[in-house]
Amino acid sequence: MSRTLDIPLRPHTYSYGAAFETFFINEVLRLNEYYRKNYKFSYLRIKDDAEVDLVIERAPKDYILVEIESSATIQEKDTRIIQTFFNDLKATSAILASNDPISKVFQDVNVLPWQKALERIFE
Repeated sequence: MSRTLDIPLRPHTYSYGAAFETFFINEVLRLNEYYRKNYKFSYLRIKDDAEVDLVIERAPKDYILVEIESSATIQEKDTRIIQTFFNDLKATSAILASNDPISKVFQDVNVLPWQKALERIFE
């Protein structure tokens, strides 16, 4: 037993990142129910442990790839994996949801504050 439930989460830690990812995915699931979208959800991991945190199928052949990062500053290098998956899977769009307050685009990846990422997913 790790006995860490009463220790506050601190940014830049593994626990904070895991909690942020869980929070965001739970928000997506909640909004899917609220808006009655009937989206399908999965994730993708390949043998070398590269992964996409969330794959949203809105309709056949309409996929949104979502990477979730708790960082407050996203750089282009943070989008490499999702960019690779985007190109290989021919997804409709790719979003990196984060705590970075500044929206930006690196190649095909839209880097958005997590609140705007939710809006984009459910627009």
